[in-house]
Amino acid sequence: MSVTDFTIFDPGSGLASRTAAISPAPLTLLGPFNFAFDTPGLTTGVTLVTLPLGAVIYDVGVSISVAFDGTTPKADVGTFSSTAGLFDELAGAAVDLSAADDAVTDNDPLTISHGSNWLAAAIGSVGAAGSAAYLPGALYCTDVSTVKLVVSQDGSKGGTAIGGTAGTGAVYVLAATPYTS
Repeated sequence: MSVTDFTIFDPGSGLASRTAAISPAPLTLLGPFNFAFDTPGLTTGVTLVTLPLGAVIYDVGVSISVAFDGTTPKADVGTFSSTAGLFDELAGAAVDLSAADDAVTDNDPLTISHGSNWLAAAIGSVGAAGSAAYLPGALYCTDVSTVKLVVSQDGSKGGTAIGGTAGTGAVYVLAATPYTS
């Protein structure tokens, strides 16, 4: 079994990245990649993880622990080869950050997303690009792929900053890296 190197976010050191060597796993939950209303670089994109050629992204989720109070706070996750992330391109809308996750009353301390904050659920609720039939599947990395988080008033890269004084959340990426023998 070989080892695949890729850059991961290190929550213990702020937004710094580090390179890690990991053995490929069938499926790995990467994160939490924590962020807040005042995280530097949110409108231009904060690097979460760099996945190798051949990696597969099965889902992406945004958890909101404290609601964001800025102007129309929206988040998106993707490689942003243009201005749109995965939620906007595939589900028709960026993630609304104005409401925190909801408590699961009879199963404390669990919470559940207030809206469609997981990509597969968002696509399933509206169809791909908001109009096509639901297309289950995964996203394949046809090259090294840097996954970023963007927060702006419309969730687009380069969009207007939300301002505000509160808001925290985390991003999770469910992915598999290639296995080579």
